[in-house]
Amino acid sequence: MDNIWYETVLLGRSTGAVPLTWDEFTKLFKNHFLPDSLMQKYARDFERLVQTPDMDVSTYNTKFCKLVIYAPYLVPTEVARVQRFVDGLVGRLYTAVAPQMKTLSYSDVVNLARKIENKGRDERTASDLRKKAKIGETFSGNFSENRRAGNQGQKQQQGYQIGTHMSSQSTYRPHYRQGNRGPSSSGHCNSRQIYTTTLVCQTCGRSHLGQCRVLTGECFRCGQLGHHLKDCPQPPRNFNHASIQSAAPTQTTRNTSGATSTGNRGRGAGDRATVNQG
Repeated sequence: MDNIWYETVLLGRSTGAVPLTWDEFTKLFKNHFLPDSLMQKYARDFERLVQTPDMDVSTYNTKFCKLVIYAPYLVPTEVARVQRFVDGLVGRLYTAVAPQMKTLSYSDVVNLARKIENKGRDERTASDLRKKAKIGETFSGNFSENRRAGNQGQKQQQGYQIGTHMSSQSTYRPHYRQGNRGPSSSGHCNSRQIYTTTLVCQTCGRSHLGQCRVLTGECFRCGQLGHHLKDCPQPPRNFNHASIQSAAPTQTTRNTSGATSTGNRGRGAGDRATVNQG
């Protein structure tokens, strides 16, 4: 289409006319392919053109160069073109480039803006990496602390379970004591072994019921936590040995001769009996 238009232009010129200059050709081309309404639209776009936060310097420069040809009257000189380009930069770049733009050409201003942009991008990348590394260290530290706390809790729980298991596995050891049973019907005393079964804790070596207080830390006297036996506020329990002996049961038997015998069946070397002859 462009070739046809150009041939039409050449045919419309008189024979022997001076060849077209670039300015004449550009004017004829724009008048044919770019009507005034479209030219005015592109000129307004150039007036409103600024660099947005998501637009880099290279993209801004490309749009600037495409639109400036539709509004040459806005930037008639190199200085005006530099001023218009710098005015459209984002805040941080404008602050860095504006003090130096009077001594720079348009291409120098573009290169300076690119360098400053790349430097700021590198600094932000390094800052993000440091933040991520710091967050990673914090997470790792918290994870390690939580893991240690979890391990300690598991160890305590395992210790409690082991202690409970050991207490529950206290064995019954038979103990033997010699005792004299009461007199038989024939009046003779028969000595026999009396078998008793006592619970012996494998933790403390004592006989008791329930969980061992060595594991629970309870006081051996009152069963409370927070102190030991020597510091227990409860007074020790005193047992009356005489009352225990006096409370022992008695048994009365009669032999075949009519004698009556009464004896204590408590603890001692043997049974004491008083025989009354009838």
